Amino acid sequence: MERDQKDVMRYCEKAIEAYTQSLKSCDIERSPKLYATIQSNLANIYVKLGDIKDKTENYKKAIETCNEALKSNSVNQFPVEYAIIQYNLGNTYSKLANLEEQDRNKYSEKAIEAYNESLKVFTRESFPTYYVTIQNNIGNEYGKLAGVENIAISINNAKYGNLM
Repeated sequence: MERDQKDVMRYCEKAIEAYTQSLKSCDIERSPKLYATIQSNLANIYVKLGDIKDKTENYKKAIETCNEALKSNSVNQFPVEYAIIQYNLGNTYSKLANLEEQDRNKYSEKAIEAYNESLKVFTRESFPTYYVTIQNNIGNEYGKLAGVENIAISINNAKYGNLM
């Protein structure tokens, strides 16, 4: 398992390097969708890397990168892409809320805000599976705010010996 994590870290670092290089040649004005896609992919890599090491640092980089992607991606211009970025942003804020007790409420509130943004596109009628998943995630965040731990988080922490 350790070798697998080292491989994942190495591949993540190579992906970060490749995406960073591609951003040097991608103009936000001429190719806004491509720019947002690269930023979104980069954010996903930071989350993957954060799941293995330097969690807080990498999750915060993912959030910065998602916000950069949103600069060229509006709900009116590219609605599905916008909603996916907002959903991923919500998930990343949620991960930070689970890590940082002192800022848990702030991060949960930001997660809820991002999830609600994604619901502008992922409606019950158009995307029922996403809608249900996002509503569940919002419920989990409100549970954190109310001091109720998500059962999946509690089980995961117990499994790996982490206490919140």
